[in-house]
Amino acid sequence: MSPTPEAGWFDDPEDPSQYRYWDGNEWTAHRSPKQTPPPLTTSSSIPTSATETVSAAFTLFWQHWSGLLGLAAIATLGFAAAAVAVVIGLILSFEDSNTLTGPDFVFNPIGLVLWIVAAACCFGVFVVMGPAFHARIEAGRLGRSASVGTCIGFGTSNWKRTLSRSLLLMLAFFATYLVLVPLVLLGVALGALGVFVAIVLCFAWLVAVIPTLTLAAAGVGIAPSGVNVISRALGAARKDWALVSGAFYLAYLVVIGLQIAATVLGLIPILGIFAGLAINFVSYTIFIIVQHFQWLRIDGEIDPAIAEMTGTAEPTPATP
Repeated sequence: MSPTPEAGWFDDPEDPSQYRYWDGNEWTAHRSPKQTPPPLTTSSSIPTSATETVSAAFTLFWQHWSGLLGLAAIATLGFAAAAVAVVIGLILSFEDSNTLTGPDFVFNPIGLVLWIVAAACCFGVFVVMGPAFHARIEAGRLGRSASVGTCIGFGTSNWKRTLSRSLLLMLAFFATYLVLVPLVLLGVALGALGVFVAIVLCFAWLVAVIPTLTLAAAGVGIAPSGVNVISRALGAARKDWALVSGAFYLAYLVVIGLQIAATVLGLIPILGIFAGLAINFVSYTIFIIVQHFQWLRIDGEIDPAIAEMTGTAEPTPATP
């Protein structure tokens, strides 16, 4: 009996004009037409060092900034709508009692509804727009284009998966934090040696834990169902922590530099507002692209729906 092929794109046994995704056990519903020879994902298209990763992130950004800007604009509108709903809800929920104690809180059902709307807007931005950004980045990396609506459609169709992974990632972060804080406090209480140990623990948390969870966050919205993104990131960190942390900390430095520039330009009336928005868009997007490249560097899988969406399915010579 021949061995079962690994997951990948193969000729569709039901339609020779298409590729179809084999998940390692059975055929899936994901198909991609054989319109043109699809570009293969090769190791040469993935940066291999921290400096190359950040440089490639800027290159990809400048090549596809307009499509990414459309997604960012929608995400910004979502957060703006949430902020407006919160403010109006607060105004409706407080009344001036004309006393020295200030305004009193009064339950207002409309205010409650507005807060729920605000939470829903933030929820939608996080679980939909994150995967949408990564889908657009992957399409751009492979030289293809994907419309804003198509990318948002990908994020919308996978919101449950993204939400469950996001909650697990948040729990993992707080778990490490809750372990770190008591150990640091205990170390400080034990004197000089304890302080040294506390410093070492904080350094290890910043160098190893934070980049690992940041890497896992990259796979939250784009890894196929069934992939444990936290386990995959931990495995990569144990194998080569420098690979995981180097690009992220270089990206952190770039983002900090851009934010300082945004702060300085913010002192300029009116112009500073637009300059600040533009710089925030660049810094956020660059960091997301670095996350995406890092996920690929550890051989992280990409949801086949993205390849189907952008026409970047990769054929495999064998047939299951």
